[in-house]
Amino acid sequence: MKGGQQLPSHALSPVSVIRIQARAIWRGPQSVELHDDGGVSFYGWRTLALELRPGKADRIESRSVYANLYDRTQPTAILRAVYWDGELVRRQTKQPEDKDRPFRLKVPARFVQMPVDRLVAWLAQLEGVSIPVDDMCGDDGATSIRRLRIERDYLSCIFEKVWRLEDPKHARLNKRWDQIWQEMNTSLTNEQLVGNVVENFWFVKPRVRYDLRAYDISLIAPK
Repeated sequence: MKGGQQLPSHALSPVSVIRIQARAIWRGPQSVELHDDGGVSFYGWRTLALELRPGKADRIESRSVYANLYDRTQPTAILRAVYWDGELVRRQTKQPEDKDRPFRLKVPARFVQMPVDRLVAWLAQLEGVSIPVDDMCGDDGATSIRRLRIERDYLSCIFEKVWRLEDPKHARLNKRWDQIWQEMNTSLTNEQLVGNVVENFWFVKPRVRYDLRAYDISLIAPK
């Protein structure tokens, strides 16, 4: 980038262009809705989000829980899990393109509806955890990266943290994060699947197809 100007889109590789769209997908929409014959039956924003990036591999899994904790008429929340495999996308983009059917990103995903009380319990597990600010940062592509975001209110009460798994100062946070991730596994396996979720993205409208059959909770292991 020169003179503060952005590079033209034609200077980006096909995978880079796709990755811009994919980043919006794995970070998730700002809010989701469920509609029925009477209108909107559920509305919630990304209250809790966990993200895992293992080592050097270009793979990411993001899990987000959407809810409105201030609306007591909504007893449920929606857990959204999305998986990105950059190596797979690179192989797919190298295949001859069909002009009548251009490449469109397709990612494994799962949506389930769960009790909102479970989300409240997960947030409670994170209360009181001491989180360092003066991290020992460095260029280490071999370590796993974790992310946590909490939005109790999407405008005035937001917390976000990204850290390296091996950092000993995050041992307690890692323990709580692991516990919530495992409990999310149970929810993603046992709770009711939801397929009619309306996603509301800000600024970006990703062109994506979700592969609900391809998602597997073991695609990425926390350790």
